[in-house]
Amino acid sequence: MAESTSVYEPDTQKVEQTVTIISAYVGHNTVSTEALPDLIRSVYATLDTLSLSQPAPKAPEKAVTPAVGPVSDVISEPPVPEKSVSQERTPAVPIKRSVFPDYIVCLEDGKKTKMLKSYIQRHFNLTPEDYRARWGLPPEYPMVAPSYSAQRAAIAKRNSLGRRGDDTHATLSSGETNIASNRKARGRKTK
Repeated sequence: MAESTSVYEPDTQKVEQTVTIISAYVGHNTVSTEALPDLIRSVYATLDTLSLSQPAPKAPEKAVTPAVGPVSDVISEPPVPEKSVSQERTPAVPIKRSVFPDYIVCLEDGKKTKMLKSYIQRHFNLTPEDYRARWGLPPEYPMVAPSYSAQRAAIAKRNSLGRRGDDTHATLSSGETNIASNRKARGRKTK
């Protein structure tokens, strides 16, 4: 006697739709591995229910039109020249209103930042030169807010950074002590 075993074979179209929906959802949301099978079952069941309630519309038949010429003619056409990037783009703020004492406004998205160089590198993968070229900015356009730059320069001077060996004992303005001369020597002790 032959046994009849019924094997459930899912509808491939519903499986493909489920995969598309789940991959889009997981791409934008956090889903635990324990919850993923239930989510897949739920989406598939919903698609199954929707297909039972209403018949699927038939796709219109496409009329086949012959090609105008050989494929090589279509491929070998020269590309359409694009406008330069600086002409197409409009900055988030006017360039004259982008530099303030406490911050610099990014022309790409209008974000206020103290250090523009690291911001444009992280968010737009641009070097300062690329950024300046993209917006037609002069080479001296600042990448750091002026007051922040002055503040960091004052700290560096106070800590005697950037001075060479003999200059560390230079006289400082009234009341300041030279931190470099007060430090304990580092490294190997000499005999």
